[in-house]
Amino acid sequence: AYVGLDNAGAGRTAAYLISQTLGNRSGAVLATRSHERFLGEEDREIAFKEALLHLCPNLRIISLQGGGGVHSATANQLTKRVENVTALQAVYSMGGGNKAILETLEHCRLKPCVFVAHDLDRENKELLAKEKISFVLHHDLQRDIRAAFDHFLAFHRLLPESTTESISTAQVLTPMNISPD
Repeated sequence: AYVGLDNAGAGRTAAYLISQTLGNRSGAVLATRSHERFLGEEDREIAFKEALLHLCPNLRIISLQGGGGVHSATANQLTKRVENVTALQAVYSMGGGNKAILETLEHCRLKPCVFVAHDLDRENKELLAKEKISFVLHHDLQRDIRAAFDHFLAFHRLLPESTTESISTAQVLTPMNISPD
């Protein structure tokens, strides 16, 4: 059984949030993945591109893969990729390295109107609280772990067939609905 985030749904959600924020603007959207072989991120990107093309045909997508969420590797790749970009309207970061992405864009004098990231880790929580990123797509990892154990135990007939939903949907977090710890 697959247990985890509905990655395609998350990609479509990111496209929707960007389209609602930008409307009919033209320009570029940066779509970053931490690694080209990360299947979840690949599913996010495919669904994101399809949805954004439909919702905002005036935007062009600039894809960047690699960096693995490592600050220097992400910054180096991004600097090369955006050197000729003038109207960056949005960022959809499917992986990590968001602080590096923001610092690099600032260094290149690019300020997107909207930034969508994944997972409410310490860095993203700080960036969201400071309104450096607009939205975080988050799913309950504890719920996913419970579902995985339920499936495992059901497979070995130690529990009745699992009734726990395997696929979790993305929760949209903003600076207004995160806890302030």
